[in-house]
Amino acid sequence: ASRRFVAQLPLAVGRSASEGGAFKASRFRSGMPPGVGRDDSAVDASPPQAASDHVALWLEEVAHFIADVLAPECERRLKDEHGPKTDALSRHRMWFLWLLRVAHAPARRPEHLLAEGDAPVVTGMEPEGWVPVEDEGLDAELVALSSRAVCCCFGNPLVVAVPEATVRELDLMEALHSLMFHSCGGIFAFQYQGPQPRSSWRYVFEHLLLAYGARLMAKEPQWAVKPDVGDWVGEGAVLARTARVCVASRCGGRLFIFVLRDDKERDWVLPGGAVSRGRNGDGSFEDTAQREWAEEVPGTPWQSAVSANEVTVLGVSKLNSWEWENRDNQRAPNLDHEKGVTCTVWICAGATQPFFLGSEWHKAGRRLFAIPEPKDVEVVYAHDKKNLSRIHTHRAHLMEHTVGTWLEVDEATGKLRAAFEGVQVREYLAELLMGRPDAIRHFFGKLDKIEVEVDAIPAYKYPVTTSTVGSGNKWALYKKQCENLSPADATVTLRDALSNGRYDKELVQWCLNRRACVTAEHPGGSLLTLALANRGTRGAVAQKAAQMLMSHGATVGTAEAEEIDRRIKEETDEERRMIWMRMKEKRS
Repeated sequence: ASRRFVAQLPLAVGRSASEGGAFKASRFRSGMPPGVGRDDSAVDASPPQAASDHVALWLEEVAHFIADVLAPECERRLKDEHGPKTDALSRHRMWFLWLLRVAHAPARRPEHLLAEGDAPVVTGMEPEGWVPVEDEGLDAELVALSSRAVCCCFGNPLVVAVPEATVRELDLMEALHSLMFHSCGGIFAFQYQGPQPRSSWRYVFEHLLLAYGARLMAKEPQWAVKPDVGDWVGEGAVLARTARVCVASRCGGRLFIFVLRDDKERDWVLPGGAVSRGRNGDGSFEDTAQREWAEEVPGTPWQSAVSANEVTVLGVSKLNSWEWENRDNQRAPNLDHEKGVTCTVWICAGATQPFFLGSEWHKAGRRLFAIPEPKDVEVVYAHDKKNLSRIHTHRAHLMEHTVGTWLEVDEATGKLRAAFEGVQVREYLAELLMGRPDAIRHFFGKLDKIEVEVDAIPAYKYPVTTSTVGSGNKWALYKKQCENLSPADATVTLRDALSNGRYDKELVQWCLNRRACVTAEHPGGSLLTLALANRGTRGAVAQKAAQMLMSHGATVGTAEAEEIDRRIKEETDEERRMIWMRMKEKRS
């Protein structure tokens, strides 16, 4: 969509940034004066510019609600009605109709909502979503609207588009803005211009992202960020959708940062997550930081862990390939069409003395800091897939992490050390600290000092390694970690990667460059079979890996063809489905 067209569009509904949260105003350098944010009273109610323009619904913030609650129930109902075979198109049109019916239930219509608090939170258990609304004519319109919806992206983000929406259909979709969820997320509708909607990440990247970013930043400027660090410094504002919390402490002349981990995961990470900008959600990045801290470190209130006088807000940016399918991979008007840009907001805060000394490895008795469960609320752990729906239906607390610890930062190099062996962090953390940008060094330099006895905290002597998960430069990491692989070792490394958990296409490429044998048979089948059968790896990566293996001599036999058939049935991206079909045609 053109920038000129986007500027003429009516604005979406939202909440003022000044309505909630402990911070009165964002200190982020976004060109926004204190207190400016969302304002329901300022909604532009003008009609759409042209009925032939498409409308997209950005459902990223409620995607977990749909996946955990609505999608399973839709599948069950479709199986009861039509037998065991169901398709993604029928499911997504059913849950879209459910949302429309709930939004148009009498108790939720905007004219009946005197204030935000009057709207009940949607849990997925509302029976009115499964039955026609009382007004038969209105229900017929909702059914017709849902039948025209196209799910352009089923993953991260979740986006639905309605082609050539009429003025009446736009009015019907406006009601979705009033829905509130326990996730604090919201639904955002916007117009855009482009070809007919289709299920394809390339379509979303080329035709939806510019309009989405421009519309959201125009309506809610607190999410528009001018990066302080990275590839996009000096290039103007870009939409940021994620916040990370970097809590640091200076003790005994040494510098430490706080990280978290789940018992089921290896990587240590910073607290943080996606912005939830629903009517009951975040009004600023500081709101996001406090909400994420409360969710991920329950039992340790933000006010008791962080010094309010030591908070710095930074924008960290990087360029990505357009192929990275992620909500954070945004488009910018002056950026090459094959590139996306990510901007993550870092909320950097100084730790209070009681929090640091109570959670540091040695001071805690050479133990990890155990994150306590919140009191008086049901708890669901991240690996408990069967009960994740209760987060939305019963407001259960999601325990994403179970332990925390501190890592020491070498201020001369930015390298990290740990008090114990085996610590691995995500690349984004190691890369930023070793880059030693001025903004980070300035934050570290103004931290208050915590005084302790000499040698009260023994040396952190174990080097911290870097994970490839979430890395934007996995090729360089694999080159460093696997530089001297022999062909036999490369074959074994590739086999193990394809057989266990998720794998990266960069590792596949590196092992192939080290002359891994792609024609050898292994337990479970050929390397191509293993790559295709790995359900932990998403379709885009599996497809790239299969293409690389085939270009190095792997062939499609009976077992491989069966796995490709499964991929075709599961694939929601139209372009990738066509590639899978062409791949199957090469069966030997």
